[in-house]
This record gives sequence, structure tokens and C-alpha cells, in this order.
Amino acid sequence: MKIHLIAALAAILTCSACVSGLSDQAFAPFRVAPGPDVITDVHSANPGDVILSQQAAPIGMARADGDGSATIPPPAIALFPATVSVHQGDELFRVVLRNTPSVRAYCTQAVSSLPVEGLIRSCFSDENKDGRFDRAWAMVVERRNEGVGGGTMVSAPGAVVSIPYTVMSDGSMPSQTLRIVFGSGGFYAFMGDRYLEDGRVFYVTHGPYPRTIDLAGARIEVLGYVRGRVGVVRERVDYRIIRGFPVGMPIASM
Repeated sequence: MKIHLIAALAAILTCSACVSGLSDQAFAPFRVAPGPDVITDVHSANPGDVILSQQAAPIGMARADGDGSATIPPPAIALFPATVSVHQGDELFRVVLRNTPSVRAYCTQAVSSLPVEGLIRSCFSDENKDGRFDRAWAMVVERRNEGVGGGTMVSAPGAVVSIPYTVMSDGSMPSQTLRIVFGSGGFYAFMGDRYLEDGRVFYVTHGPYPRTIDLAGARIEVLGYVRGRVGVVRERVDYRIIRGFPVGMPIASM
């Protein structure tokens, strides 16, 4: 019995029971900000080295013009009710719901803890675009992904609110750092600690060299690769950056 209870608890906490409510995937849109000029000299990198770094700012923000809260009952997210809330003056960042992208939705930067374990972010949507949030959502947040970004959004039929808000052209929401990192055998693209939604892993362990790869809008020329041997030689890639992340390019953060 104890084993079955633990398994059921784990399933609920990972949101596999979200079917009892309303569920959607959301991503946060960002735009690449101007940065320093890219140096196109030849460089070498070992696993863990950051080879490119730029900033990206959120696209679309809103300010809550009133207080509001709602409770999402179990088991939509967890064994206990999850309360989401916003206060007048709070700034929220835009998220796009994958199944209903036309709906305006925004989330708070702050996260809160669930009674047992896990984190959620308070989110709200304006489904009829009348300038008032009319539905509350909870975004399930992994502890390693507490920064601004997307995730699984969960609501419930009774999570109805009426909160006025104002769309903002800018605000104090922090920018996120875009990075390309050389990992074991390949290049990875991140925004903060999150993999970019359109980021792929480009393996460089096989030639011919030189070869050019495009990753999240950036372009890298791989000039050579050295396979590491423990105690003999470190793994290494030789490269040069042809183009950084294009300024103004929209990027989605999951």
C-alpha cells in the first residue's frame, strides 16, 4: 500500500494528472538585444566552456492594476490546493499558450512552493481581450528553471478571476543570457539554465573540417576536434564564430 501511495504521489507531483483540469504548454518570447561585436578569431574550447554570450529581453509585459487570486483544486497539480495570486503594481511577462496562441497570457516572475514539493508560478490570461484577466493558471516550474521562461500551465474550470491590467512596452523584468556552450562532443544553446526551444545539439566529433553549423541563429565554423583521453589529452574543439545571435531575432524560452 505504501509503495502504491508513493507512486501515486509522484505521478501527481509531475503533473501527469493534469487531465482533470485545463492544461497547456507555454513558452516565453524574447528578443535578442544588441551586444558587443563578435570576435571572429580562431579559438579553442574544452567541455563546459561558453563560446558565445548575449542578452535577450522579454517581448511584451503587463502590469496588474488590481489584486486577485484563485485556487486550483487537487489533483490538477498536487495533492493539495494550489493558490495563485497577483498584487496591484506587479509586473508580469508574456507567455504564449501553444494550443491557443491568440489568448493573452502573462506570468509573475516570482515562484511559490507547493505544500509537499515543487514550485509554481502565478499566471493569468485574458481570453476575450477586454483588458481584464479572466482565468488563473499555475505554471509548474522545475527548481533548476526558476528564471523567466515557459513550462506546463494548469488551470481548472473554477479558476475564474477579474483583474484589470495594462500592457506595457517595457518594464523592469531582467534580461536573460543566451549562451552557446561546448559540451562533450557538441555545442548546446541555452537561455539562462534552460535549453532553447529551437536549440539543437550539434555534434562535432566527425569531419570533414572545416564545417559550418547554425545554432539558434548563430553561425560557427568548426575547424577541428580532438577526442579526449583520460590522463593524456583534454577533449578540445577549434572554432571561430562567424555570426552571433542576430539582434532583434525572437527566441522562445521553454
